[in-house]
Amino acid sequence: MTDIWSGVSVNLSSTSSGGEWLYRVGQEVRGPVAFESVVSKLLAGELTPKTQVAREGGDWHPIAQVAAFEPHVLIYQKQASKKARKVARTIALILGVIVLIAAGIAGYWLWLENEHKKVLAEVARVRSETDLERQRRILESGSKMGLVALVSLGTESDVKIKGTRKPGTTSTKHKGGSTTGTTGSSPGPTEEEMVLSCKLSQNDIFGTLKKHLAKINVCVEDEKGRDAANLPSQLELEFVVKPTGKVVDFHINDRHYRTGPMNNCMIKAFNTISFPETDGTNCPVTIPIKIGG
Repeated sequence: MTDIWSGVSVNLSSTSSGGEWLYRVGQEVRGPVAFESVVSKLLAGELTPKTQVAREGGDWHPIAQVAAFEPHVLIYQKQASKKARKVARTIALILGVIVLIAAGIAGYWLWLENEHKKVLAEVARVRSETDLERQRRILESGSKMGLVALVSLGTESDVKIKGTRKPGTTSTKHKGGSTTGTTGSSPGPTEEEMVLSCKLSQNDIFGTLKKHLAKINVCVEDEKGRDAANLPSQLELEFVVKPTGKVVDFHINDRHYRTGPMNNCMIKAFNTISFPETDGTNCPVTIPIKIGG
């Protein structure tokens, strides 16, 4: 027969099935053993089709080339093929499990990384959050934090817009600091004259501040926590509203609070307040706020 292992088989009359056989394992010759014993070892995997066998005194040949072993070599090959497929399936299963585990671990680490990014983002947000924003959140929780509204406004008439004067007169501020009223034109525009075209009304200013009173209350509440004993019953706020509605040049008209945490808090608060936009000029404003106990 033609063999897939090593060429043409030998069909010796002296090598028919039966009798006793010698076989080699490495350089060691073993046997003689019965033909059935060689077949048993071959099918058990102890020998392979390449194992050299011989009769006593005969030539050595691979089992695959001996015709007497041909049926058994075919069985061996089928078993080997079946075993190889089983091993391949086992390896594929193991690799699949490894891939699933690796995917699970990778997914877990991605989840952890995502959660870590969320934590870092929250930390960054909290760190970048201004004191005013934190305090405003506290204030919005209202009753939960037990805060009481300390600040109130008076009436629209308490709102003072600098530069207001009677029609037909002008005010000229001299170097000496005095101001005289005249009829007609003045030699040059004064500070007050520069704001005469402010288009904001007392109602505009009063109504806007009333909507944002909570922001002012936060700053006063914060100051009360620091120094309640010295907090006055009233403070005058002074600021300039630009035609865009934004506030500039804010300060508290009290020598104790022209600087410090409450003044800084108020500046931040007024930077978030937008008054109605107008086509006029800057509007210097003063308004008192009342502070409760």
